[in-house]
Amino acid sequence: MSTDSSNGHGMHLDFGTNSVSYDRIADDLLALFQRFIFAGDAELTVLPLWTLHSHAFLGVSSFTPYLNITSAEKGSGKTRLLEVLHGVVRQPLMTASISPAALARTVDKEQPTMLLDELDALLKGDKEMSEALRGILNSGFNAKGKFTRMVGNGAAMHPEHFSTFCPKALAGIGTLPDTVSARSITVRLKRAERGSRESFRPDGMGKASKALSKELEALRKRSEEWAARHNQKLADSEPQCPPDFLDRQRDISEPLLAIADQLGGEWPVRARSALLALFTSQAAEDTSIYYRLLADIKQIFGEEATRFTSGELVEKLVEIETSPWQEWRHGKPMTPHTLARLLKPFGIFPKTIRTDSAAVVRGYTRESFLADWKRYVALPVAVENELCSTLKSACSPSVYGACSNVAVEKGGASQGGVKRGVSGLPECGQCGSTAMYRLPAGGTECRTCGATGETLQ
Repeated sequence: MSTDSSNGHGMHLDFGTNSVSYDRIADDLLALFQRFIFAGDAELTVLPLWTLHSHAFLGVSSFTPYLNITSAEKGSGKTRLLEVLHGVVRQPLMTASISPAALARTVDKEQPTMLLDELDALLKGDKEMSEALRGILNSGFNAKGKFTRMVGNGAAMHPEHFSTFCPKALAGIGTLPDTVSARSITVRLKRAERGSRESFRPDGMGKASKALSKELEALRKRSEEWAARHNQKLADSEPQCPPDFLDRQRDISEPLLAIADQLGGEWPVRARSALLALFTSQAAEDTSIYYRLLADIKQIFGEEATRFTSGELVEKLVEIETSPWQEWRHGKPMTPHTLARLLKPFGIFPKTIRTDSAAVVRGYTRESFLADWKRYVALPVAVENELCSTLKSACSPSVYGACSNVAVEKGGASQGGVKRGVSGLPECGQCGSTAMYRLPAGGTECRTCGATGETLQ
């Protein structure tokens, strides 16, 4: 009979067979990131899945999600996270100096895991390098992505196509170009209190550094082996995304959700909850300022309002503290003219409306926005509150534990109903997700599988 034990660093060994239990690899990777990185639970949940994805994307996924590692200030651990990833991902490429030609050929030949630090500076630096990086980042999200350059000399010059498909983690301060952020999961870091995270020095002197180096190598090999064992199952899988995800969000999520489903345990629910939180929270930068505008206007209209004058709508936009409309240009707020210009690409124009006082003015109606809200804004108006990312407990996979509109109910499970789970949070009776919401008209909706039903008392 075998005996399970732990080596003190999260690696579980089966002494009866003298082999590593690969099924716990995601748990052990999570423990690693928690030791060295200060971030929210949703961000920390994504990191082990993305690490395994770096070992299991070739021949498996049509898309590879980027990590947009950012923070509001320096010294928040962005470089540290890249260093930790360097120790466990597949074929890491982390270089401060490389020519554009060498970069394109390296990515094409090795399809490494790119770890780019200070990306904001790189994109504003040398013109040739900036153009090469943009080409690789813009096309490398898709397995069919190519970067084309003229090579050779004189009459022998000819176009050559380089594959750009590989996982990429991008660290920097500020916002990414829209074409890149639309392909990314935002991992926002905060500066940890001094002493709250362990020192990361795998290349230092002494026993502790040597032990950490061996641990990283063991985790990397385990990740590689796990990916090899599940490669075909991952390639054949059809992971279910939460119904609110937009098409691009589905492209980003499917490789990670396929891995979570293969891991089993709490990972399928935990992964979906984390991605839903990251895609809908303020931590995630909107893919475009235009989409941010549509989302804010949708919030302003709510469920009851049918029309606003141009001036009223601008006033309410400016009141949203977390959006940029208060200091839109040179520290001055948005104007009705600016609003009309930003909405023009959607075919939305101010029209003549009649106010409650019977005055005829220029403004906007709800009907003008409905089609684009459905097309570009993920969350339905029917949801009472914005999602919140606070966990009720550190061990819970739910990101909804502290939300005021969570359907906290009692009773047993039923199809589309609600039950109290082992975590103490309400769970969907159909898929087990803790992403349960009350609907204004009554009943509940699961934000993972979409099941609806009557609330159980």
